Amino acid sequence: GETCVAVSGSVSLELLNRAKPTVTIFRAGRSAIWLVRQLVKVKYMSLVNLLAGEELYPEIPCWRDESDRIAGQILGWLDDPASRAALVDRLTDLR
Repeated sequence: GETCVAVSGSVSLELLNRAKPTVTIFRAGRSAIWLVRQLVKVKYMSLVNLLAGEELYPEIPCWRDESDRIAGQILGWLDDPASRAALVDRLTDLR
């Protein structure tokens, strides 16, 4: 199976169109992320998650090295084909 890592933005809609399990990363300082969360009252930052109303694409803010966390999510999908297939089904329904 295929999985992706992408920056937050419209590329997530392209990956949704292809029903690709994706980890969404966005780069910002910790204080900037805290400030945005205080001022903007949305639960998710990813367009796909906003459309779904739930976290289909894990969102990982990167103000420090998060490679282990990103790799863990990707390997989780690759090691569990049933979980990955269930996510692909949910993405297919959403698109």
